[in-house]
Amino acid sequence: MNWDALKQSDLDGDDIYGMRDFENEMLAALINREKGREYSSNNREKMNAYSRKWQREHPEYGREKARQRYARNPEYSREKARQWYRAHPEVSRMREKTRRAREFNAAGADYLTQEKLDARWDYYGRKCYLCGADATATDHVKPLARGGAQWPCNLRPICKRCNSIKHATWPYDFEKHRELVKQEGKRCAKRSELCVK
Repeated sequence: MNWDALKQSDLDGDDIYGMRDFENEMLAALINREKGREYSSNNREKMNAYSRKWQREHPEYGREKARQRYARNPEYSREKARQWYRAHPEVSRMREKTRRAREFNAAGADYLTQEKLDARWDYYGRKCYLCGADATATDHVKPLARGGAQWPCNLRPICKRCNSIKHATWPYDFEKHRELVKQEGKRCAKRSELCVK
């Protein structure tokens, strides 16, 4: 190789090895990257909407990324999930209800949302539909274990006491239950007494 010719070509501005093209491409890429960052920061909502749309159209990509994150650090992933569920207990309860309904292969398992459940509770005034006390749980009138559905028409607010008495009984004698509850707040000794024969 003629080093003198190479040095002279550098001085003359000749580009023997095509380095100048490479340098220009790199400079253009850096400028485009900076322009892209500036555009993204100035149009954050538009970029977020585009990103959400793309993720909806390519769910397999998101699932694969989540698997990779979990594989890299499972303890961290589990702790983040725990924190999120503690911060969003209503979503946590809804997911648990949906999971149970799917286990029982119940109709309407994927139909119920938190808004629909809240509307059902509001319809009953957020009181137990059996005794009128403040409701603490959601009851399946026809229990999932007995073939009940997850449709809102099968769900009602119920207090812990009535829910414990009713349990998974079907068919259920609601009038007899109300009479027992009214009698000095007496608890029912046997669930079988409340089952319609």
